[in-house]
Amino acid sequence: MRRALGRLALVLTSLALGFVLLECSVDYLLDPFRCDSELGWSFEPGSRTLKLSRVREFGPIQVGINADGFRDDAWSAEKPKGAYRIAVLGDSIVAALQVEHAHLFTTLLQQRLDADSVPGRSVEVLNAGVDGYGTAQELSVLRDHVARFAPDLVLLSMYLGNDITDNYTETGRSSHYLERRCGRPYVALREGSLIPLGEPRDWKPHSPNLLDRALRVSTLFDNFAPLPPEEAKLRSVDVFRREPHAALVEAWTLTQALVLAVRDEAARQGARFAVLAMPSGVEAGQHSHASFAEVHDVDAPIRRLLEFLEPNGIPYLDLQRPMRARVDAGKRLYFERDSHFDVRGHAALADEIAGWLEQRCEELGIPVAGCEPGP
Repeated sequence: MRRALGRLALVLTSLALGFVLLECSVDYLLDPFRCDSELGWSFEPGSRTLKLSRVREFGPIQVGINADGFRDDAWSAEKPKGAYRIAVLGDSIVAALQVEHAHLFTTLLQQRLDADSVPGRSVEVLNAGVDGYGTAQELSVLRDHVARFAPDLVLLSMYLGNDITDNYTETGRSSHYLERRCGRPYVALREGSLIPLGEPRDWKPHSPNLLDRALRVSTLFDNFAPLPPEEAKLRSVDVFRREPHAALVEAWTLTQALVLAVRDEAARQGARFAVLAMPSGVEAGQHSHASFAEVHDVDAPIRRLLEFLEPNGIPYLDLQRPMRARVDAGKRLYFERDSHFDVRGHAALADEIAGWLEQRCEELGIPVAGCEPGP
């Protein structure tokens, strides 16, 4: 009996290891990312691959990365005459590997605004989103990668479900699997200035041995054999706390300074600036649970963001309200198990963002019909 159980355990272990190795091989072959000494990680320029859903919610999705390292059509360094360029910064909500390029909200946004533009003018939307990025990485993208394309408007997409914690430095804690692989370029706020905290690899959590590091490529392995837990001062769910603790206050203060830095960099490039407040499925109501609402305040993140944006005169679009209204009306905007927007969600985003931009076309200088853009 004991020998039979031993054989069964050996067979099950071999099967599990086989699945992990298979997953590692597939992930490696389909991975569009590379480690980056400046940004921590980035898309591999010019790469082509597929995105698969392990729970079969989507895909396979064709993912094409342009020569400049972003999931978009080719960008022209020379702006066409009469073109108005919008650069959208963000994380996986913007890059959106879960839907085809034709269904991205940035693609749909360009189509609508370009169709509504006045004769002799056109609108281009540059998708500069990269999975897992925090605001510090998005600032670097704007400064070092997007500037040469001369955007007229910079839209910073803020996904409050993890952006605040992505910006927060905490030794031993990792907020994204690519951070575990490559490290993240953190910054600190000291005497009112943003100070880089070394190179990305300086903040790369280390696995205990070579085999463990190799297996960490597997999401399956990472879920079933997590790194030894450390007492985290800040967790993603903490952004929904009714009363913020000290670490959350620090993270918000740092994030606010980073948003102001993105705004100032956009101004330095001669571009206008606005924030898109992107709600998670919890904030929009699709992934809500009664027990969660009893303990947390789902409106806390957007409330704290607006309390910062409004006094600073930063234009913003609060997408939580319209997305929640659509969910309340029976619309499904997110995948059920994946946390990202589905095709319907991207269509809704494009509709809401385009309508808001057209309403504020004078302030933001957007050349749409029936509007007199400002200088």
